[in-house]
Amino acid sequence: MSKFSTLLILFVDSVAQGRWRGRIAQAAASAGAAVIEHPAGAHYEPASNTVILTDDINWTMLIAPSDTACFSDAALPVASSARPSMVERSLIFEHSRRLVVAAHLQARGALVFGPTNSIVDLPLIGKVHAEPPTMTAGVCSPSPLDMYRTIPPSVGAAAVWSGGLFAYPSKDQLDGGDPHVDLTGRSRAVVHGPYYYLTPGVWRSVTDFTIDPEGGEARLRIEWGTAPEMTAQSLTLTSPGRYRLELDHTWQDSGAAQLVVWTERPLFQGKFYIEACHVTCLSQLQTDGHDEFNSPRSCISGS
Repeated sequence: MSKFSTLLILFVDSVAQGRWRGRIAQAAASAGAAVIEHPAGAHYEPASNTVILTDDINWTMLIAPSDTACFSDAALPVASSARPSMVERSLIFEHSRRLVVAAHLQARGALVFGPTNSIVDLPLIGKVHAEPPTMTAGVCSPSPLDMYRTIPPSVGAAAVWSGGLFAYPSKDQLDGGDPHVDLTGRSRAVVHGPYYYLTPGVWRSVTDFTIDPEGGEARLRIEWGTAPEMTAQSLTLTSPGRYRLELDHTWQDSGAAQLVVWTERPLFQGKFYIEACHVTCLSQLQTDGHDEFNSPRSCISGS
């Protein structure tokens, strides 16, 4: 065990980083602590009391939660268009990972500070005052990660995932296809994603979609969960219209959320389109290991 102490400061979003990073670095220097701001490596051994300033969650594999403070101002990412680029969707995915890591760390003793904190008292360096806010508070734009307005998400916390956030296979690629799916072809996954991380607990997806079997019979299988454990519902649809499918699934551990739509047999016609997926936290996982929600639940309605 090292004779020197380390404090890991994990910035969950850029707004928190802007308010705190410079001030914490100054306070660390004044306290005689070394400051590290580079990404995590394979190993870490401090040569002096050290403060690590980072948004790299890999540092959390090297530093104990009890020596960690997370700063999150709930500055959640917003999709810039109805069909964000793969790069933008990847950034939302990475943000969800930082949020779920912050929730994981808080449950294990880490400090977590939010937008209402302007003065904090930190190990090694003492009291630190945040930079004054650079903008006034306004109406929050809807975010695919709205369930993380608090860390961890509270029961009832919800978000809406538009159809443009999902991945649509194209030929031999896992993404790049048209969100207005042509069901013609072999049995396959026609929609998957968006892989945003959710905390342990029971999460409900309510998916609104339209389908036109074009005179045929469309057999679909819709799955919700985190691989390899998924809750599924098979559907046989013969009438065009707008449908709503509700699925509940228990996350035993934090994991990437997937909604996957499969065609269960080859089809010669048919159109399919996801309008939106509404995601809601129904329950936090029981801390004693007992989970009362161990039965999958599903419900479908159509018009």
